[in-house]
Amino acid sequence: MNRRLTTWGVIAFGVLIVLLNTLFVVEQRQQAIVVRFGEPVRVINAPGENAPGLKIKAPFLENVIKLDKRNLKLEADQEEVIAADQERLVVDAFVRYRISNPLQYYRTLRDERTANDRIERLLNSSLRQIL
Repeated sequence: MNRRLTTWGVIAFGVLIVLLNTLFVVEQRQQAIVVRFGEPVRVINAPGENAPGLKIKAPFLENVIKLDKRNLKLEADQEEVIAADQERLVVDAFVRYRISNPLQYYRTLRDERTANDRIERLLNSSLRQIL
């Protein structure tokens, strides 16, 4: 009897682990990319879609990368810039952006930190050109 109970306990634990690695939730404010071995397989709840909720993936083979669907904000550090007329200006800038194509975003940038670094470099060079 005790051995049978242990066996059923191990089976139940294994089923629970597989189930937890199969199901995932995509919230209304998120979009998700299902990735198998580093390659994107499908996009869930992309802009223009309304498909949040409980979703299924292949356990242990696929990973889920969740991205924010809302407007994102990047604040650059205050920077002192010398304008064309030799005036010193303290510039405080920010950028608002939205991920409109999650697949292209994943393929070119991979994560939010890389995106923020690239946007900040573009922002700084643009500010220097303008001023």
